[in-house]
Amino acid sequence: MAEQSTLRTLAKAYANGQIEKEKYRADRTAFLDTVLSGSITLPVSGHAPLVGNENVNDITTQKGDKPRKATATASNKAEDGGFLKQKSILLYGGIGIVVIIIFIVAMTIGGEDSNNQATPAQVSSNNSANNTQPSRAQNLISSFLSDNNWTQSSQDVFLMNWRGISETEKASAMSSTEFSRLINGIYKKLLEERALSRIGNPETSYEKQRQLVEFASTIGISDQRISLPDAPDSINQ
Repeated sequence: MAEQSTLRTLAKAYANGQIEKEKYRADRTAFLDTVLSGSITLPVSGHAPLVGNENVNDITTQKGDKPRKATATASNKAEDGGFLKQKSILLYGGIGIVVIIIFIVAMTIGGEDSNNQATPAQVSSNNSANNTQPSRAQNLISSFLSDNNWTQSSQDVFLMNWRGISETEKASAMSSTEFSRLINGIYKKLLEERALSRIGNPETSYEKQRQLVEFASTIGISDQRISLPDAPDSINQ
C-alpha cells in the first residue's frame, strides 16, 4: 500500500471489489501502525482550533453579559423598592407624629378640665352657701360643651343666645368653672387645627382657627393662648 493511502481510499477500494478482504485488513493495519509510529501525520480537519485563551475569554465575557444586566436590573429594582419603602415610612411616621401630638394635647387639656371642674361635694357646698342655681350663662356653656359641636352654625347659635343674657349675668359666669372649661375647649380645638394643618389643607385649617379666635373674642374671652398664627404662604400670595 502506498503511503498516501488513507482509510477512506482503502474502504472505497474494498467496497468496489478492487482489493480482497485479507489485503484490505492487512493494508489498514499497516496504515494505522504507520500513523501511530509518527511516520505519517494526518491532516487536521474540522473547525479551526482556538488561538490562545482569547476566544475562551470572549465566550466567557459574552456569556457573562446577561447575568451582569440581570444583576444590575435586580439591583435597580431593589434600590427603587428601598426608596419607596423609606418614603412610605417617612409619610406614615409624619402622620403618626401628628396623631400623637393631638392625643397629648387632648390629654393635657382634659387634665386641665378635670382640675378646673369642681367635685360634686364642692358644687353642693357652693350652691348651699350661695343658695342659688346655675345661671342661664352657665347652663348655656354646659350645653354647648356637652354637644361638642364646633361647626360655624353651632357657634352662631351659641353667640345668639349669649347676646340675650344680661351683662351682669355674663360677668358672673366668667368666674365659673363652666367658663374655664369653655376657654380650655376653644384652646384644645385651636391646637388640633394647627396640628392637622400640617397634613391637611392649610387654608381650611387657618379659616377654622380664625373662626375660633373670633368666637372667643365675641364671648369676651381674653387668653394669650387663644390667638391666630401667621397666615400660610398660599394665603399671603
